[in-house]
Amino acid sequence: MAAFQAPLLSYALRFSDLHTVEGWVQILSLQVLQFCLFAALACILATIALWLMKTVVAVLFIVNAVALYFMLTYGIEIDRTMVGNILNTDQRETAELLHLSLLPYVLFLGIIPAVVVLAIKVQAPKRIWRLALALGAIGVLAAWSIVTSFTMLWYDRHASRMGSKILPWS
Repeated sequence: MAAFQAPLLSYALRFSDLHTVEGWVQILSLQVLQFCLFAALACILATIALWLMKTVVAVLFIVNAVALYFMLTYGIEIDRTMVGNILNTDQRETAELLHLSLLPYVLFLGIIPAVVVLAIKVQAPKRIWRLALALGAIGVLAAWSIVTSFTMLWYDRHASRMGSKILPWS
């Protein structure tokens, strides 16, 4: 997850006052939010089937690597409009956007981590514990949100721009 934070953090750091505790809590809260949501998703998928969790995580690595490349190279934001543009792109437009500089992103941030995730043998706890971990992640997120509720106005003010920079959620 840390490898895909550059677009979000560069935006958040620009608009957060790091001279105050509140500014640091805003940045930390972004990380807590993403970690807890991703942990909950992974644990829920693992509760269904371990192979499902591993497959989804592997696909997310590859998709995020491509998205990160385009976000950093072309300065785009991944929102509904952009996804629509991607789905309506023809071969000529696709060929114009693909470049050899995409390869390191896909290889080192996508394919290699995906292969590692798929290759790792996981000794998973019982399903009830996997579900408990998912609920625990949601509980931690809820508790963190209550404790740091003083930052909500900042998030509300910047949500539309930050939302399109959060990988894998965007």
